[in-house]
Amino acid sequence: MLNEPKKPELGNYIVGGLAIGMLLGVMFNKVQFGPLLGLVGGLLAHNIAMINYRKKTGDMS
Repeated sequence: MLNEPKKPELGNYIVGGLAIGMLLGVMFNKVQFGPLLGLVGGLLAHNIAMINYRKKTGDMS
């Protein structure tokens, strides 16, 4: 069997984005914006990962 790339999971990117967003929110003393920035960043990273996954596998669904 060929070694196919694993499909990116949305949850991993959202959790990572929330963690980084909260860290940035604390660093810049704007904790209320941390989760929003984290969610947007996580969704953006997931979309980029899905584009790369589709390029590698040729899957257009």
